[in-house]
Amino acid sequence: MSADPIRVIDKVVPVQDSLRMAYHQAPDEQKKKSVQGAGGDTVSVSLQRSSPTMDKLGSVNEEKNLFATAIRETDKALQEVSNVTVKMKERLETIVKNFPPFTMDSAERKDLLMSYISLRKQIEKMTFPKPPAPVYENNQKLWGKLDFTDTQKVAEAIPALDETSSDSQVRRAVGNLNEVQISLGEGRTELYQAVT
Repeated sequence: MSADPIRVIDKVVPVQDSLRMAYHQAPDEQKKKSVQGAGGDTVSVSLQRSSPTMDKLGSVNEEKNLFATAIRETDKALQEVSNVTVKMKERLETIVKNFPPFTMDSAERKDLLMSYISLRKQIEKMTFPKPPAPVYENNQKLWGKLDFTDTQKVAEAIPALDETSSDSQVRRAVGNLNEVQISLGEGRTELYQAVT
């Protein structure tokens, strides 16, 4: 008696499809499933999805995801500070570049300085997550200069001005903001290079 090849395939294909579905639906622990083929034959399938190799791969993926999340959070904080420093610099450059120069008691000049002061206070209130350890270790000098552990130190890099600040103090503050923006840009570049 010979086996009919067409009838055998009719029985195997549904079993293969059932196995494929069972594998994708199996939980982490071992799962047993009985599958009934087209001919009424019952096939028991035992799947073991968890293994040391799979656990290691899962661990590596989890570490990469945590690393990427930390980089995104740090980059977001750097971007927020950078956006605020751009606004601060715009306010001060309006004072410095105005012709004829503002008088010291000008209401517009005072408004620009008050806006600068409120933006600086925003930076003081921001929170900064630390960069991931590998990124920090690659350039400790840069991250020490930015010092994300204390937002007060970031704000201290930006001079405090008041309504009566002179034009020379405003010019110095513009220079300091340039330095802070360069450091923030370097920090974002470091983060970008860590993932490429």
